[in-house]
Amino acid sequence: MSTVGTGIVRRVAALTVNLTYREVEVVATSDSSDAPTLLVSNHFGGVADALLLIYLSPRFPRIVARDVIWSFGVSRAVMTHIEAIPVHKADDVADPDDARAVNDAMFSECYQALDDGSVVLIFPEGVTQDDPFLAPVKTGAARIVLGARAAGTSGIAIQPVGIHYEDKAAFRSRVLVAFGEPIDLDATMAGMTAAAENSTGRQVVDDLNTLIDRGMRAAAPDYEDWGEAGDLQLAATVALRQAAPESAVDDVPLALSERLGAALARRDAEARDRVRQAVQRYRSSLAGLRMSDYQLAGSASTLPIVGRLAVDLVLMVVLLPYALAGALISAIPYVLTQSTRLIPAAPAVRATVMPLVALVVFVLEWVTVAAVVGAGRGWQLGALVALLVPAFVGATVVVSERAVLAWRSLRRLVGSHRAGGPVTAARHDRAEVLSAVRDAL
Repeated sequence: MSTVGTGIVRRVAALTVNLTYREVEVVATSDSSDAPTLLVSNHFGGVADALLLIYLSPRFPRIVARDVIWSFGVSRAVMTHIEAIPVHKADDVADPDDARAVNDAMFSECYQALDDGSVVLIFPEGVTQDDPFLAPVKTGAARIVLGARAAGTSGIAIQPVGIHYEDKAAFRSRVLVAFGEPIDLDATMAGMTAAAENSTGRQVVDDLNTLIDRGMRAAAPDYEDWGEAGDLQLAATVALRQAAPESAVDDVPLALSERLGAALARRDAEARDRVRQAVQRYRSSLAGLRMSDYQLAGSASTLPIVGRLAVDLVLMVVLLPYALAGALISAIPYVLTQSTRLIPAAPAVRATVMPLVALVVFVLEWVTVAAVVGAGRGWQLGALVALLVPAFVGATVVVSERAVLAWRSLRRLVGSHRAGGPVTAARHDRAEVLSAVRDAL
């Protein structure tokens, strides 16, 4: 694909990502390079995963995806334009020999892409996963890089990626993309015995697949179930907020809470159970008080909170006229996007639908408003409106999200000075969470 083509697709991905998510955090453990690279990512968010990695990858990735995506006109045109590589499941092809033949073509195309120094993106689980842990990692990724190396490509890097969604089906939530430690294929192969050097050997494939699995689990969420994920992430948030309460006006960064939550998940069952029991008691106390941990976390000076609250209020007042105009323009797209939560489907399906709906309805509204104004008042005014609509909608987003932060700040100011038996008991439960986290670590 041409540089112009990749630039357009990246801009569309950037628009979709920044429209869909309130905040995108990125953690990279190494500098990007020009080496041929295989990105191996968990697959929790469907199309959202690919959009994030198109947006964030230093080089435009060639995506390996299920052939069924090519079955529909629009998606077929998109996948063809971005030079995605179709993979075929044997169950979808009547003749196993046909499946083998078409997948041989897929492997050959991946080998060529890596030999050209490109980035190839694959989701080795092979399915979109709704649980907070990786599905079994299949051997396709290992076979691709070993085959490319056998065909003469050197310097291949395998880059594990972990995508962490705060709520993958929610509009304007947060997401973390963690780039893990890359695997140097040549160095890995050099560490194997000469007898295992044959890249077609099943043992070599399995050994490399184990390394890929390990790298992906270190980068991606990996909890036993959603109950454990929720408990350990809340425990991590409590501990991190306690460590820097004076700055805890905004949310605790996902990068920190996910890292600490993952560390707790790796502890023995007894330590995890103690943390979870303490969290569950604390959560029950908060529910009884109708408070959040952010609100209850006392002992911090109120001065930083008051200062930030004042800044938020001034910003909201300054932007309010523009935000009101943006609210009128974006009301219908916002409602339509939010309505995707009502789709009776798995969260991973809604995670795919939601960003696509957001892109279509917001852009359609943008174009429609500009066209209507241009038709009635002249193309010059229509062009001006086309330039201003994104700014107005952006002002709406800033004001609405600052209003939420201001409300939280007010509640924290009130909650940090509340007293009484239930509040004292909740603070005791919070201290027990902190103690359990310290002992687990």
